Amino acid sequence: MANATRINSYKDNMMTLSKITNDKPMPAVETAVWWIEYVLRTQWTPHLRPASIGLTWYQYYKPRCDCIILAIYCEAICVTA
Repeated sequence: MANATRINSYKDNMMTLSKITNDKPMPAVETAVWWIEYVLRTQWTPHLRPASIGLTWYQYYKPRCDCIILAIYCEAICVTA
């Protein structure tokens, strides 16, 4: 690592990457305010709503329940084997 800091090409690449990642059109607070105003302006547009909002509770929790049941089943097999 000490050798990497002495190599100019490494330093130049890191400086370029730093400029790219820190190049933002506005600060984070202004971005958050813009998104809040956008949502209020468009009355919570449908394309921003989560897909899970139309699911019933058992459809929403089914994948989690399946994983828990599978984990219990695998544990039971490992214990008895």
